[in-house]
Amino acid sequence: MLINGEEGNNLIQNVGPIARTIDYFHNLFSESHPLPVELHSKQQNGELGYIIEIGDDEEFDIKKLQLIYSNELANTDVSRFSLVDYPQAILGSKILYKGKEVEVLEDDDFDDKYSIIGRDYAKEIVNEWTDCFAIVDGEAIIPAGTERIERNAFRGCSDLKSIVIPNSVTSIWSGEAFGGCPNLSSIVVSKGNKVYNSRDNCNAIISNEDKKLIVGCKNTVIPDSVREIGEDAFTDCAGLTSVVIPKSVKEIGYTFNGCADIASIVVSEGNKVYDSRNNCNAIIRTETKELIVGCKNTIIPNSVTRIGADAFRGCTGLTSITIPDSVTKISNNAFAGCTGLTSITIPDSVTRIEFHAFEGCTGLTSVVIPTSVEYDEGLGNSCLFRDCTGLKSVEIQAKWKSIDYTIFGNCTSLETVTFTGGVSKIDEDAFKGCSSLKTINVPAKKADYYKKRLPEELHSLIVELPAEKKAKKK
Repeated sequence: MLINGEEGNNLIQNVGPIARTIDYFHNLFSESHPLPVELHSKQQNGELGYIIEIGDDEEFDIKKLQLIYSNELANTDVSRFSLVDYPQAILGSKILYKGKEVEVLEDDDFDDKYSIIGRDYAKEIVNEWTDCFAIVDGEAIIPAGTERIERNAFRGCSDLKSIVIPNSVTSIWSGEAFGGCPNLSSIVVSKGNKVYNSRDNCNAIISNEDKKLIVGCKNTVIPDSVREIGEDAFTDCAGLTSVVIPKSVKEIGYTFNGCADIASIVVSEGNKVYDSRNNCNAIIRTETKELIVGCKNTIIPNSVTRIGADAFRGCTGLTSITIPDSVTKISNNAFAGCTGLTSITIPDSVTRIEFHAFEGCTGLTSVVIPTSVEYDEGLGNSCLFRDCTGLKSVEIQAKWKSIDYTIFGNCTSLETVTFTGGVSKIDEDAFKGCSSLKTINVPAKKADYYKKRLPEELHSLIVELPAEKKAKKK
């Protein structure tokens, strides 16, 4: 066995997983025919990483190999394979090296029972939150024999441009496996795969059994035969500019969150579940009149009664929106993360606004919550405007039972809060992180009432509004 590099022997002594793997090789291969193995160290971002290489041995039939732990080795030239922090690939996957099969074995030392397999110039992108396989020249390298692609396998891989799903794959963790890949433009399922397909060159992964589209990209064309668009199929799909929902689609999950570039949405005529009435650039559930997906060019029709959960979530290109008087409910996360939204008028028709509805709308500067909005006994109003860092003034005309946890948390520009409707309880963290808060306006003769409900450090900011003059009797 060859140990290369100036620190080779020290590395073996000091790094437990390396030593265990060397012992593994000794036990696996007979002493009469030792397998040549090279261990290399490489400095990357101030940390040492390790590469193990199988040497050339035409006589020995390589069948099994134990992969081990090492630090991250991004952009490393690897002629055989490489090992990175939190090894991520699929247990039981197989590759061929010089015509000989190499099988990935389970290591009981790891909770994650996966490993990365690379090609000649593997570029691994792996950290605590992103569990990518090897990506070579923009293509995801999924080894032949791979059966499962797990959650977050390629999530957030900005280098990923194309995917080819082998025949062997029988399980894919929905769209979460490929979410947040802004440059993904080509998806192909190999012919002969018995579980998935990419019919009609649609640039998507579709389940054969239930005709469910589970992974899409910016170039996806949804086939007419698709019955369902699954959860996260297009989540954070930057570059997706238009969506056409065919008449065959009967179910759409929370799937277009964070698709900031969508400018056009059309539901084909004849769809019995959804519509895009009045060229509204949105998807509306026909029976309930609920808008479930919007975009930066959406015009909400005056027949819509509800804005659904996550309907505009992450739509950073949305700068203005008019909520018609027909709307009675704004669901959770409906406008969360719409950083380009600079103003919002909530009509008197709205009786319910769910938690997180406007969280992270950093462009908003003022908000008025009308008297019509009732307190949600089930969900409350926590985090309703949290992280709206541009928000300067808020007027709560509604009479609420409670102002809940961080409803205005981290609204760092918030200067003025006005209560005119009354409130029974205020959570001590309702205004947590509101470092610019200067004035809390309360109704006349109600200062003591609010002092009992607000944290002591905010008492000095309380200002009583002038008493309303009663109209004289004629």
